[in-house]
Amino acid sequence: VSFLKNHAGTSPQKVALRWVPQDELRRFDGYVHTKLDTREINFSDLYRLIGQLAKGLTGIGLRPGDRVILFLPMSLEMYAAMFAIQHIGGIAVFLDSWARRNQLGASAQCVAPKAMISHKRAFEAIAGVTQLDNIPLRIIAGPGNDGAYSAQLEDLLATSGSVPITAVRPDDTALITFTTGSSGDPKGANRTHRFLHAQHAALKDVVPYEDRDSDIPAFPIFSLNNLASGVTTLLPAIDLAQPHHYDAAALASQILHEQVTCTTLSPSMLNALSGFCRRNDIRLASLRRVITGGAPISRDNVSSFRAIAPAAEIWILYGSTEVEPMA
Repeated sequence: VSFLKNHAGTSPQKVALRWVPQDELRRFDGYVHTKLDTREINFSDLYRLIGQLAKGLTGIGLRPGDRVILFLPMSLEMYAAMFAIQHIGGIAVFLDSWARRNQLGASAQCVAPKAMISHKRAFEAIAGVTQLDNIPLRIIAGPGNDGAYSAQLEDLLATSGSVPITAVRPDDTALITFTTGSSGDPKGANRTHRFLHAQHAALKDVVPYEDRDSDIPAFPIFSLNNLASGVTTLLPAIDLAQPHHYDAAALASQILHEQVTCTTLSPSMLNALSGFCRRNDIRLASLRRVITGGAPISRDNVSSFRAIAPAAEIWILYGSTEVEPMA
């Protein structure tokens, strides 16, 4: 939040986030040369929105140290909520969207959340999971509020005014994320403010951004480094929880028309994108750096992607959740 406050002061008009609205994506014809319409928000307006939501969250009873499950797709609302929670000294919790119901319950029991922010469909999907049913504050995003929720996210975002940033200690928890649980129960990673700051400093040194860069991250947490660096972040025009056969075309369209220079992709997305581009004789010439990880990837996978992005360095991360805190 302090990084964003700084960017709002020094580069207020620079685009912080750019995204494709869902209605526009639903009209996409799968033709890669179709330019998708986008919306965007600059650093000044993003910081103002975070302050408004922070005030709204305190108004419904959230306090420093409270843990809030964020179960939203990558969107302006998700990032505004994450930073607003940190703004008031709270802790944002990210559950894995691929986890099974019992795994979500185990994760919730581990963090003892005060609140959850999600869409109605997600609240309906977790109904009957005791650990999630007992969350005191349930904040709904989007349509479907039948009066059974504590608050509407859109109303909280429209709160007038702001509140001061809550001071925190370096070893206070900032974020809790969970592994996929592919090797057993999901494991929670406690990311303190000190850790996030050190992680940003390390990444800034190892994989630095340039002023001209824009980045498409496939993982929500990777955007933290982008935004702390003052880099324009494009949200991928796909639903990570519901893959579609147009996904590779939509991603290629974004990279081509927005001249994206950096991206972070899961191996499955990397392979789908390279396969699509090779079949359609497309080159992603603007890419200078691609980071992938989170699942096995082969030398052939890397070679295939290099053929469609010849100017890109390809970085493979291994054990990010476990190793980055040690590094």
